[in-house]
Amino acid sequence: MRIIIYEDNEDDVKLLKYYLREFFHERKIKYEVKVYTHSYRMYDEVDRADVVFLDIEGLNENGVKVAQMMRRLNKELLICFVTRFSKYALDGYRASANRYFLKPLKRDVFMKEFASLMKDYLEIYEGFVDTDMYPKKIYYKDIMYVHYYNRKIWLYMSDGRVLSRFDSLKHWKEQLKDHLFVQTYKSYLVNMKYVSDYDDWNVHLHKGVDIPLSRNFRKELDEMYFELLRRIL
Repeated sequence: MRIIIYEDNEDDVKLLKYYLREFFHERKIKYEVKVYTHSYRMYDEVDRADVVFLDIEGLNENGVKVAQMMRRLNKELLICFVTRFSKYALDGYRASANRYFLKPLKRDVFMKEFASLMKDYLEIYEGFVDTDMYPKKIYYKDIMYVHYYNRKIWLYMSDGRVLSRFDSLKHWKEQLKDHLFVQTYKSYLVNMKYVSDYDDWNVHLHKGVDIPLSRNFRKELDEMYFELLRRIL
């Protein structure tokens, strides 16, 4: 997860980074934070960011206009206004802000509100940037399955794209382990969200795609399948 902090008060930055570190470490989620005090530098990073914390009144710019520009550059960006004055709340809504935090940040309030904000976002928009594969962010939810072939990893996407790079299956199994991917064969990882059913020999995905199933991985598949059913029900 990539986070931008647009803030010129060092104490406020330190406190926010402290809360973010606690939040993500507790959940074992990888993240990175970049701090900016000038919008022209920040705009270059916005298209790859997931969350921005924006001090609406502390910098020598119109915070609402900055937020609106960021929204145009990245429609999926989560924008959090941070301010000492509640009067700016309306400005936040005008800029389509996702959350509004009052300074000084209170730990319990921040953790509760940020967890709520992250819950749906992580499910839908969590992903990674790998420019060797694709110039834009790749979302885990869009990967139907992974195939290791000829020393390359091939990602088969739900929209028909096929992305590849030289890499190991072991690396991708580790990267995808928290995103409902399961190994079904020595060279395949499958996103359980696309599984319609399976038999002794194949895993049947949506759109008529069949992936081979080895009995060595059948138990892991059964466990993941019933875990997913429990979540749905």
